[in-house]
Amino acid sequence: MPLFFLFTGLGTRLRRMCEHISGGRWFWTVTLFACTHLALAALITLPFDFYFGYVQQHAAGKSNRTLPSWVTGEGVQLTVRLVVASLLIWLPYRLIARSPRRWCFYCALALIPFAFLALVVLPVWVAWAVGRSAAFPGAWGFSELRDPASLPLIVFMFAFLWLAILPFFNLFARHIELEADRFGLELTHQNHAAAMVCVRDAQSDLAPDWDTFFLIFEATHPSIATRIKFANSYKPWERGVPLVYGNVCKPE
Repeated sequence: MPLFFLFTGLGTRLRRMCEHISGGRWFWTVTLFACTHLALAALITLPFDFYFGYVQQHAAGKSNRTLPSWVTGEGVQLTVRLVVASLLIWLPYRLIARSPRRWCFYCALALIPFAFLALVVLPVWVAWAVGRSAAFPGAWGFSELRDPASLPLIVFMFAFLWLAILPFFNLFARHIELEADRFGLELTHQNHAAAMVCVRDAQSDLAPDWDTFFLIFEATHPSIATRIKFANSYKPWERGVPLVYGNVCKPE
């Protein structure tokens, strides 16, 4: 979606319209551009959101929400995004204007309470890469990053970086959950009971195991199949192997 705004020139035309409406006032141009960008993006992706978020969920038996409820939920989410954008979008552009080379780092610092820690490291690299050159392709309709028309590029940049670190984040999350299973097994030695809990969960899950794409980009916890296999096979105490959590999971 950000690339669509960039390469079609829609972002530039949108910025010009916002400048005209706001009378050239910088703050309102940036705010109006961000809100209009969000609204248009939501409208363009609405058919896909409807199919994957409503039609497919009902077909899979994973949702019983009515259509009015789904529409209301989407409207509330968009409203929240518009409010947040109205309140905060000026900040990164102000930082870009004052510190073209380090703005991304400062934005990351501001997002520490709300973002995964790894997002602090990667934007530093982006700030360095972007700061090496202040010029951008003229076909995009802007030559400086502080131009409001650059918002789709910034969105794409952060989305790309998040996509790059997402597999590692998911891998770490799955590791933590599997370690929780390990701890429970070492504490109780109840392999069959743990496996049966997963079996009951599998009865309501249409995908007990993950495909490769879902495993890499979506799965934040081990699949039901993985947990069942682990519960049935993890018995180090039977082989006399030291327990990973033996310092706290001691036999009575």
